[in-house]
Amino acid sequence: MISVWNNQHTWHSQLKRKFKTERAPLINNEEVKRVKEKFRQARSLKTPEESTSTCPKRLKPSLESCIVGEDATSVEAHIKLCDEVDAMHPSPVNICHRISENFTSILPNMLKPVKDSPLKKLYMEAREDALAEDIKGIDFRGGLLLLPSIFKEKIEDFIILGQNNPQTPYPAVQLKAQGLKYALSRQCQSVVNVEGIEVCSCTSVDEAFIAAFCMYFVLNMAYPGYLKKTLTFLQRRIANITGDGDKSLPVTVTQIVNLLH
Repeated sequence: MISVWNNQHTWHSQLKRKFKTERAPLINNEEVKRVKEKFRQARSLKTPEESTSTCPKRLKPSLESCIVGEDATSVEAHIKLCDEVDAMHPSPVNICHRISENFTSILPNMLKPVKDSPLKKLYMEAREDALAEDIKGIDFRGGLLLLPSIFKEKIEDFIILGQNNPQTPYPAVQLKAQGLKYALSRQCQSVVNVEGIEVCSCTSVDEAFIAAFCMYFVLNMAYPGYLKKTLTFLQRRIANITGDGDKSLPVTVTQIVNLLH
């Protein structure tokens, strides 16, 4: 061990002498002096906390470094403004997401208050004939179509079968399918009409239902009396959309809310 240590000491001494010999001519070199001065100034600008640190600090990502022309305050105000706009004028994509997410929680309780009807029978038949992976979609579509019957409202002026034009100026869904059972079971071509004009086309009854619901916000229309409770429930309790001047929910709607939740 002593021999090894002596050899290492000798090599270390030789390297030191070699470096001193090579550096000696550079002491008076102007380029070396400039680099030394620059390094000395950089060290003097460091805070005591930085100079004593022996490891590089992980820099926290900042909004200023990511967004040109923005600071933390303006970005926060921008996000707040976007949230306010979305609350007043929600996009169809957000509405679809909210309805799909919140509707799932009440589906198990929806069939209890629904009285026996041709539509309920069609829904049950479509569910029995479906594959396991299709049941979730059938439940969602069936729940939307059965919702008006829970509030004792009719869906005939909102969902129209065949080529007959809707007899209402309010948003309505016109299904091109063979029947409601077909529309419940799979995707089917449908259009949304407002005042007899085709506004958009959809590939499923649930997509058309939500698109027609969105038309009330796009066109700033009041809900019709024959579907007011259903649409109010969708807006306030499923899509979580509120506006200035909104009154408290009617007693009948509140009772259904408590029943479903």
